[in-house]
Amino acid sequence: MEVLIDNTQLDCELQEMYIISSHWKTDVDFVKDEIRFLKNTLNKYKTGVMDVEQIRITQFQKIVDHEEGKIHEAESKIFEFLELLGPIVNHAKNEFGLDVLGKFNELETDIKSVTNYILLVKRLVFLFLEKIINAKKHYQAALANKKLLPLKYQL
Repeated sequence: MEVLIDNTQLDCELQEMYIISSHWKTDVDFVKDEIRFLKNTLNKYKTGVMDVEQIRITQFQKIVDHEEGKIHEAESKIFEFLELLGPIVNHAKNEFGLDVLGKFNELETDIKSVTNYILLVKRLVFLFLEKIINAKKHYQAALANKKLLPLKYQL
């Protein structure tokens, strides 16, 4: 029987997998910070907007809440995966199957998906809020230019 991968190469690959998996905790923390920022920003602009804008803000909040649930789920899966992988890397457990690689790839996909989606939502929220701010500026400028009389004096 031919040895396809020598032990040192396999050890390096497993250690690299463990390091990447550990780094995912930092990625998750980043996404959690982005979610916290988006929630605070949306709450700040929730008051004093028209009904249509209020509906859109509520939709953004639901999306952010949903992604927050997904990132917490991914965070617990990372810890489970590291607990599974740790004994293999430390040679306490010598046997493992392709399911470890499958879990690694699935986790990587989940984390990238949530991260990319939150960044997209952040850009959309900023564009939306920028439109609200610009509309308010234009409205205030129009009021200043017309020097409107109080409502009781208007015809």
